Amino acid sequence: MRRLLSLSFLLFAISVSGLVGSGHAGQNAGATARMYWLASNTSAIAGVNCTASTVQLLVTVKGASNFRGADVQLCVGLLQTVCFYQDDPGFCFPAGYYPLPEAWQAQSGGPAEDNYVPKIGGFNGGSATVWPDVFKASPSVINNLVAQTGAMRAPLCVSPQIPNAYTIWLSAAGAAPAARDPNKEYAVFGFTLRLDTGLRGDALHAGGPLPVRVWPFWRLPCGSGYHGSVLVVVDGNAVKDYATFDSGYDFRDWHAEIGLPTVPVKPNTWGLVRRLYR
Repeated sequence: MRRLLSLSFLLFAISVSGLVGSGHAGQNAGATARMYWLASNTSAIAGVNCTASTVQLLVTVKGASNFRGADVQLCVGLLQTVCFYQDDPGFCFPAGYYPLPEAWQAQSGGPAEDNYVPKIGGFNGGSATVWPDVFKASPSVINNLVAQTGAMRAPLCVSPQIPNAYTIWLSAAGAAPAARDPNKEYAVFGFTLRLDTGLRGDALHAGGPLPVRVWPFWRLPCGSGYHGSVLVVVDGNAVKDYATFDSGYDFRDWHAEIGLPTVPVKPNTWGLVRRLYR
């Protein structure tokens, strides 16, 4: 059973209390991250779009050499572009403005809760040759504590412009670090989600599938500041580095080919959103 603990117990709240240094780079500076749809535990689907009725997503890190823990935050939203116009060309957001289909609402008590299975360290174990588990690869991270593996409605601080986005969140770290090969790509987090149970927006619903986007957006806890498309890697000194997602691996879509029409939003709505943002 997955965990989704209160923010007061969030493992990475140490970054707010000052126990994690943020004024200098840690031992994993320069690490990069990637996100894949998987065709199997050891092979990725080519491109960003997936149409499988059960999806399998993986987040990886490369360039880490001293690993103690990680924090992964993924936004999930209906893939429909909304543009806010005023006197300029405006700002457009590709996903997350309109309600997320029930098939993707995997939060505690949500309609898709039982269809969602989180995978700390990915799918292949620590001794795998492809995407080994970053927590369990030898030598393993000692006394790994998992604070978050669940899904939740994204708080407004994530972005006022995407009020209906959801967050899938992994936050975990151990008591001591483990050496890692910076030339190896390790699995940090993954999940599977069944999309064949007849919930609105899934492959078997009478209305057909609805397109969804998954993308990294590191923002929580709300006092942490915006960091965007990154994965947080923590070293043995409890210093965090922000591993940027490689271009082309920084979002993944489900049934993007459906192509819902772009929606323009009235200027007065844009003004409200801008005030919320500020």
